[in-house]
Amino acid sequence: MRILTTAILATAAAAATSIVLLTGCGGSAPEASSSTATSTTAARQAAPRAASRLACLPNCANADLRGVTLQGEYLISADFSGADLSDANVIAGPFLIRTNFTGANLSRAHVVDGQFQMVNFKGANLTGVTFGRLLGIGANFTDANLTDAMFVSVQASQLNFTGANLTGARIRRDTTFGRSTFSNTTCPDGTVTNTGCWPRGR
Repeated sequence: MRILTTAILATAAAAATSIVLLTGCGGSAPEASSSTATSTTAARQAAPRAASRLACLPNCANADLRGVTLQGEYLISADFSGADLSDANVIAGPFLIRTNFTGANLSRAHVVDGQFQMVNFKGANLTGVTFGRLLGIGANFTDANLTDAMFVSVQASQLNFTGANLTGARIRRDTTFGRSTFSNTTCPDGTVTNTGCWPRGR
């Protein structure tokens, strides 16, 4: 997959000057400028998650990022382990390369329109997450909870679903998982497999 890796990095570098991040990092980033001094609490109420960049990057472990929106970002070797990214939106060209989501909460999050390589979702809560229009190689879903997750137009290979729970998950027919690992994996219909389960959605 040398061609894919090169394409990811080249595209990320070209997009670096136009990256737009629309969110803060649990209030740790500078508050939006104002002519009137306000408390941190008031600023959060007035413009939650509004900042020029995630202040916690590249180490956002255990950060409170509920409802965060990341647009056009490339997250190379960023650490979101244990972070709360529930209801987050990672959209419009995310580049997830060696990104660590171990034990993170991405329930109901949307990760769409991007590319990924060697992403770690081990033990993550991915309940109701939507992965859409993604291209990539290597993702570790070991022991992850993917209950009611949805995969739409995902072209991926070398995924590891060991011990993952895919109960109720929907995978559209335009999605492919090549050379992926299934071991003690709970399929969408509740059966457990060591050979592979290929759910089909609408």
